[in-house]
Amino acid sequence: MSKEQNILSLYKLNEREKKELYNRLAAVDKAQDKPQPADEPSLSQTDPASGKISTKKKIIIVALIIAAFMAGIGLTLALPGLSTLFGNVSEAESSISDVESVDSEASVQPSTAYTYDESTCILSIYSDDFDRDDIERFALNNAYKVIIYDGVTKIHDNEFSDFYYMRSIDIPESVTYIGKEAFKNCIRLNNITIPESVNYVRENVFVGWQSDQTIYIERRSSLPSEWSMNWNYDCEAKVVWNAWNNN
Repeated sequence: MSKEQNILSLYKLNEREKKELYNRLAAVDKAQDKPQPADEPSLSQTDPASGKISTKKKIIIVALIIAAFMAGIGLTLALPGLSTLFGNVSEAESSISDVESVDSEASVQPSTAYTYDESTCILSIYSDDFDRDDIERFALNNAYKVIIYDGVTKIHDNEFSDFYYMRSIDIPESVTYIGKEAFKNCIRLNNITIPESVNYVRENVFVGWQSDQTIYIERRSSLPSEWSMNWNYDCEAKVVWNAWNNN
């Protein structure tokens, strides 16, 4: 069986893909057999100064890897075919490692519990790992709007206390717990809506709120059993029960 047929059998490609790959292999063989000028390295050679695989060779390797994965096979089957073509598995593995490294760097995004946009003064919270101490130095007195994204389940103790300039906050239905003094002294927040999903509310959550502020309790007509009796202690804000879409 010829080298080309051997690789085609490994890849198990359909007829069209076989034809495309066969043509590529034939082109490689033709290029290898053609005498090269003294100042132009062949496809099978490496740069003697750096010891690296030539650019053309890397392109061929990448093309074969893509064809292999499109055919639904892994590196285990791809490497023997590359070894047959280039006669050096270590070189092929090195090129594959380079490709995987670039792909990995492009797809992995740094994880974060929050972001703060200084131009808009918007604080966005993405997970329960948010810690106000991390942002207090620059956002405590500047956050104008807070967006809590779906998936966050807790608002911790004192999480937004003394956010004096906060005028808007979005609480998703994934939140089930609000800690003590979570919104203490948020005196510029005109209103807030507590979703029906919030089953646990600790004490003194709205300390310092004034009579011109409003707390909407979504779709609840009375105090839930798991809420603290002192959840709105020292709070003059109006409480609207059984509210819906008021924020």
